[in-house]
Amino acid sequence: MSPNDPDEEALFRQALSEAQKRSDLPEGVKTQIAAFGGKRHALTAKDLAKGRAASAATSERRRTSRLRRDFTDEPRWLEFAKQFGVRLPPWGDPVKATIQNRVLRSIGRDWPWYVAETNERRGDFERLNPDWPARAWAGVVLEMHARALDVAARAQEKARP
Repeated sequence: MSPNDPDEEALFRQALSEAQKRSDLPEGVKTQIAAFGGKRHALTAKDLAKGRAASAATSERRRTSRLRRDFTDEPRWLEFAKQFGVRLPPWGDPVKATIQNRVLRSIGRDWPWYVAETNERRGDFERLNPDWPARAWAGVVLEMHARALDVAARAQEKARP
């Protein structure tokens, strides 16, 4: 049956209606069902093929990237990423504002904090380090964050009587 089959569509709408009436479902699920509105979206073979092609192109771009990968601090970055619950960007991805914002937000920091720590404006890092991937930038930021937390902890210890 196709997603546009009238009989299948009727069964689908009936199942949605019954699900909304169930009392054992959490309210959030009922809200999601209501927001769904009975519309059915099916991925076609063409959609899947397009997604696979895009994924393969991204993997190839990252694999053949000319960005550096030889950073001796990488094991330390991985430790910090695990400690702070941050997913590092993949090797081969260039530094972009979206990645920078995501990394800063994930550690509870923002752009003004980064500027205060580095005295760099947006775009300075990419311009000064054109062969550095976003992963290395994120690692350096995690090091700065860890150092800032360490300094704050030491200041608190000194302040105690």
